[in-house]
Amino acid sequence: MNPQDVSTLHSLNIHTLSDLATYKYYISARAIAQLAEAETPNGRPNSSRMNIDKAVDKAYETMSFREIFRSPVAALQGLSDDAGALLEEIGVVTVGDLAAWNYCRRAEAIVTKVKEQTEIVEETGEQTPSKTPKNNMELEQEPSPK
Repeated sequence: MNPQDVSTLHSLNIHTLSDLATYKYYISARAIAQLAEAETPNGRPNSSRMNIDKAVDKAYETMSFREIFRSPVAALQGLSDDAGALLEEIGVVTVGDLAAWNYCRRAEAIVTKVKEQTEIVEETGEQTPSKTPKNNMELEQEPSPK
């Protein structure tokens, strides 16, 4: 991750792998992406019991999941236009971009595996505390190629 991306994430109050993996807007975007994939061709019926209204701004509440997926990331309820602009600076423009963003996906995978490994360590007691993985690692920039 380059220094500018790390700085941008810090501006969004994302400081650790765990923060990135559990970023609530990423979780919402990922859910919308999954629902868009399974959506029927006629979109979301008005009688739908899925309450997506709590996840998106009012202007997007009547849209299909596919339309929301293609909408600006600021369509997610609670994500300000300023935060949307920050995400855009690092290449995350749409809800779909956020759902597929590799940094979030990788962080989620790492945090999941760390949790799994930590549970094994706690059950067996075989690993020393200094070698116990942590999911609160600070986000860092990638080392420069030599």
